[in-house]
Order: sequence, then C-alpha cells, then structure tokens
Amino acid sequence: MKPLAKLAAAPLVAGILFLAACSPGTETTGTDTTKGEATTDEGKALVEQAQAYVEEHTGEIAMPDPAGEDFTPAPDKTIGIMSCGQEAPACQRMVSGAEEALDILGYDHVMEDGKLTPTGWNTAMSRLIQKDVDGIIKFAAPDNAMPQSMKAAAEAGIPVVCAVCSNAGSDPIADPTVANVDLDTVEQGRAQAWYAIAHTGGNVKMLVFKNELVTAMKERTDGMAEIFEQECGDGCEVLDEEEVTQSPGFEARLRSSVTSSLQKFGTGEVNMIASTSDSQALGAIQAVEQAGRTDDVKIVSSDCELSSLDSIRNGGAQLMCNNSALGWLGFAGGDLMARVLVGQSPPQGFIPSLIVDAEHNLPPEGEYVPDPDYVPFYKEQWGLS
Repeated sequence: MKPLAKLAAAPLVAGILFLAACSPGTETTGTDTTKGEATTDEGKALVEQAQAYVEEHTGEIAMPDPAGEDFTPAPDKTIGIMSCGQEAPACQRMVSGAEEALDILGYDHVMEDGKLTPTGWNTAMSRLIQKDVDGIIKFAAPDNAMPQSMKAAAEAGIPVVCAVCSNAGSDPIADPTVANVDLDTVEQGRAQAWYAIAHTGGNVKMLVFKNELVTAMKERTDGMAEIFEQECGDGCEVLDEEEVTQSPGFEARLRSSVTSSLQKFGTGEVNMIASTSDSQALGAIQAVEQAGRTDDVKIVSSDCELSSLDSIRNGGAQLMCNNSALGWLGFAGGDLMARVLVGQSPPQGFIPSLIVDAEHNLPPEGEYVPDPDYVPFYKEQWGLS
C-alpha cells in the first residue's frame, strides 16, 4: 500500500479535477457534533489505527525518482495539450504546469479544450491531430473513453501521454497512451475513509457522491469502500450513493442532490459526505451551509482547491482534503513527453499526496498547498540547470 505522504514516489508524477470558482461561505462558530469517541475496545482499536494513518499521511512529501536517465531534449517540437475542461480551475492548473515545462524545454505548444465531456475530449484530440503536432499531453481523460481518437493519433504517428487518467485501472484499448503519470487515487479514497473513522470515533454515517466516468474519481470511491468493508464493518454505514454526471453545470447538480439528501436524512442520521473531487465538494459545501447543517454534517474530499481550503480554514462544512499537486502534475506530463520524443519508455509514475486539515498543512488564505521545488529537479535531468 503506497502512503500518501513520506513516499519516494515511483518514477513520475501526477494529480486531479474540476472546481468552479465560488466562495465557500463565511466563518462558522458552532460546535462540531460529528466528532465522536469509540466506546468499545474493538472500536477504540479501530480509531487508534485510523488516527495513526492520518498522522502518518500528514508528513512531508519526498521528491520522486526520475522517470529515466538524464537526456538532451529533442529540438524544434510542437506539443498539443488536451485540457480536461477549461471551465474547471483544476484543469487550468494542469494545463499551466504543462505549458511551463514545454516553455523551458523550448517547445511550441497549442491547447484544445475538452470541455469536461467525452465528446469534447474526442473533438479536442481530433483538432490536435489535424494540426500535426509532434505529441499530445492529455489530462484526466481515460483512454477507454476515447478509443477512436487514440487510434487516430497512433495512425498519425503522434505519441500521447496522459496525467490522472488512471489507465491502469481501466479496460485496456488497442492504442493506449505511451506513458502515464497518476496520483494513487485508491489510496486517496482510503485516506478519506480513515479520516472519517478517526473523526467520528468509528461511527460513520455517510452519503457518497461519485463520478464513474473518470477512472481516477471512481478509484477514490473504491478506496473508501475497501476500508469501510474490510476494516470498519458495521460502524461505517453508507446511507446512499449517487452518481453526479460530469458535464458543464455539474456543481449546481451536486448542490441540488446534496440539498435533497439533507432533507431526507435529519440531524444525527448522517454525519459525513464524501465527494470524489473538490469540484463536487464545492456544491456540497454550499448545500450544507445553506441548510444550516455545518455542525452535524462534514465533508471529506480530494484535490484541495481554494474554496475547500477556505471552508476548512473557517470551520465550515469541509473537514479535510487530499492535496493533489496539479501544476506539478502538468509539468511532469511535459517531462514524460520530452522523454518519449527521445526514445525513452517511461514507466507508470505516481506523485504522493498528503492530508490537509485545520491542523495539518493548511496554507495561508488565497494560496494552494505548496509543492516541493520541482522545476530545478527536472531541469537538471534535461541538462538545463
């Protein structure tokens, strides 16, 4: 099992998804009634195990091993970038990271917006192929959601690398990406579950909002389910699961879904909401705050976008998040592409994550969770330091 923090990650790097730009609400001064203590010896042992997990995964992040040998980048290349959807700040951050890497490498680049849907992803890929780019970096768009586009790229001799696609957890296709960099999203899901167990004293009553389209999101839900089923048993109850369709406007749909669920489950009947990304968490934050339920319902999620960090900082609805280093992820995608263009075959890579809450790793207001200084790390491998 890979830890989220203190992990000398496998050779490369990665991270995750969608957030709309809204404020998470004002400071809350009530009492958190979701916090509990175990009363049985078995329950106390479980909570101690959960607390130890949380403590371990709030530590410092180690730099990963390089994805291969040092090399001299091939000159005069134009790289296509397929954004998962520029409506989402998370996708914007990944694109910006890739653009920074490609600028340092001396490559030209062109971006096409995938607009958060498989149709948009395929259209963006087609446009990049038509522009005869030398390679394509795509974000959070699994291969099996676009097999025809991947086939077209292969036929055109254009290599494709992917970040946060979790292709290893998807059904394989005939013409897959040639290199991948990911978060350990299953482990991030486990972290959400363990945190909920530690916080509630092993008495989790959870609503789960999931995204089956994006494999990385699905794996987070799977990781939570694994811990609840194998470790927590009867003490962890998933009251309801609901799919939130990914497409423009999904934040509002999630807000509506959470509002309906909170009307169904009253005070004491539910104490946790799990979302698979902070894009979903924002809609949930708004729904919980509008319902006046920030004392008795808390949110666990992943990605640590600004609105979620504000909610954690202000004692609002969100309790924790797993940080996803999105700019670093995009930069690592640029490194993968440069390696592929000189004939290297980078292995599957991961970047570690870490837990952020009110007491651990919370950055100043308006700032993202800081990453290690990764730019010199890559420049040295490219012979550009």
